Amino acid sequence: MTLSELGALGELVGSIAVLATLAYLAIQTRQTKFAAQSTARHTATATMNQNSQNAAASDEYAEIISRGFADEELEPSHETDEFRRYRDLRRQS
Repeated sequence: MTLSELGALGELVGSIAVLATLAYLAIQTRQTKFAAQSTARHTATATMNQNSQNAAASDEYAEIISRGFADEELEPSHETDEFRRYRDLRRQS
């Protein structure tokens, strides 16, 4: 084998390695995206569960939740970012 043939073989092996690396990275990126989506869904579900437990444990909290879902006017102290996120999550599901 001549030196130029060895160089061509090296280029072929390098090209195959680059393609394998790209395939591996594509798979890893996809899995990372699915893991992040799963974590976000889990967090949203845990928040909804906690808020449901709070509503079950407190009549006042349950009243605030009911009024918020009925789009009634809430007192400013009850209209929080957390409640708006909870309401939006419940409406999406």
